[in-house]
Amino acid sequence: MTSRRPIISKTLFLRAHECPRLFWHEVHRPDLIPPLDDAEQARIQNGRLVGELARRAFPGGVMIEPGPDDDKRTAEAMADPGVNVIYEATFRTPGEVVRADVLRRAPDGSWDLIEVKASSRVKDEHKLDVAFQLRLLLKNGVQVHDVLLAHPDPDYIREDVIDPKSFFTLNSLRVEAEALQADVERDLVRFHQILASPTPPPETGFERCKCPFHVRAQTPHPIDQLPFLSQKARTKLIEANITDITQIPADFNGLSERQMRVRDAVVNGAPYFDHETLAREFANFVYPIHFIDFETFQPPIPMYRGTRPFQTVPFQWSLHSLGIDGSIKHAEFLHTEETVPFRAFGESLLDALGDVGTVVVYSSHEREILKSLIPSAPDLRDEILAVIDRQVDLLKVMRANVYYPEFHGSYSLKKILPVLVPDLGYDDLAIRNGAHAAAIFEELLREGMRNGLADERCQALLAYCCRDTEALLRIYQALHHEIQRRRPMLIVPRKPAHAGGRRR
Repeated sequence: MTSRRPIISKTLFLRAHECPRLFWHEVHRPDLIPPLDDAEQARIQNGRLVGELARRAFPGGVMIEPGPDDDKRTAEAMADPGVNVIYEATFRTPGEVVRADVLRRAPDGSWDLIEVKASSRVKDEHKLDVAFQLRLLLKNGVQVHDVLLAHPDPDYIREDVIDPKSFFTLNSLRVEAEALQADVERDLVRFHQILASPTPPPETGFERCKCPFHVRAQTPHPIDQLPFLSQKARTKLIEANITDITQIPADFNGLSERQMRVRDAVVNGAPYFDHETLAREFANFVYPIHFIDFETFQPPIPMYRGTRPFQTVPFQWSLHSLGIDGSIKHAEFLHTEETVPFRAFGESLLDALGDVGTVVVYSSHEREILKSLIPSAPDLRDEILAVIDRQVDLLKVMRANVYYPEFHGSYSLKKILPVLVPDLGYDDLAIRNGAHAAAIFEELLREGMRNGLADERCQALLAYCCRDTEALLRIYQALHHEIQRRRPMLIVPRKPAHAGGRRR
């Protein structure tokens, strides 16, 4: 443990609310905390970029660099009548520190505290954030005029360049921040007590946290692996001293039919597999069977003209097609131009799919993305809707008919793949998840897509998306094989009514 008294920043203050055990470890045992994943790193990077843009929305400020006497340098800047905006203004009290994103002088000489967030809306955690900051400003004798949250306006539409002043919307949270002051004082007392302890706090009420510091993370089948478990059912299980699925009695009252299927599969150590229903579903598939996957990103600062903050933008697709003769074809698309990708994405996909064959997806993501293409390409509307009509969501089919104990409560493609297709995985790839793919594509865009498909990162993106549709194809084949092994006469996918490519 650290010997000096720990200092609570606004980040740690929010972490303590999220999970006291993680909070304790971040201060005393940061070496035990796993590295940030790609999604979290991308989130932090986008937060930095939004923060930099906010300084252009409130220009002419003085930056307080972190370091010795940063609070004194802040006080000197505030005392200078020529300084009206301060970035990273620093305030301290015994045991706490805050660096305000923007401090703006009001006409009466008081100050506006402005917190900048890469978010599309105000959240409860933002109110706690500014309440903590307000406490430290008031403790330092600052006259506060208003407490504001600045975040990207979700209705802002980008032109050729970003207009920083129009990009942000401001929400006053002064009333909420003032109302939370007593709570902040009480919480800080409790949080300092947690940090003063040589051991982390108990995990009461925070078992759903995804950090590794909970006992439930060490049990094979914790009750949180039950699908769609309500808080009411969860509480009932806990009150019965049931923390693992294997402890649930067969006559337990309060679980759904699907949850009891999971319980039975885990207790019996055998998968639940509705062969007949699954066979009927697959018998309706029409060859060629197309397996598609899209990659998208949602930049808080829009990268293309005509797009909005956080708008979902598709930039890549992969397609594996299974022929009636067992042949497999692959096609792919990655947008490497600096133009808006919607139309190119849609046209290339429609050309590759043609107008025949079942289109297999995994979740509703692809359906929603296809719908989002229509405003940018209204002339393709009928063809896009026709593809949507041909879609089958294999995730929905799997949830209703298949559960293996090795799924451990997740139907994520990457969780079920090693169970159903042990010889295929993602470990050999440079990019292994969608968040990383989105971050890499955004990085390429910022660089100007200089080398196009010749860039190693583009090849890594193609390899990752290709693996997703290969995985989807192989999962289908594994399920198909299991059905035929059990009930060989039940599944005969239909031949296409006619052949041909995309009709113009």
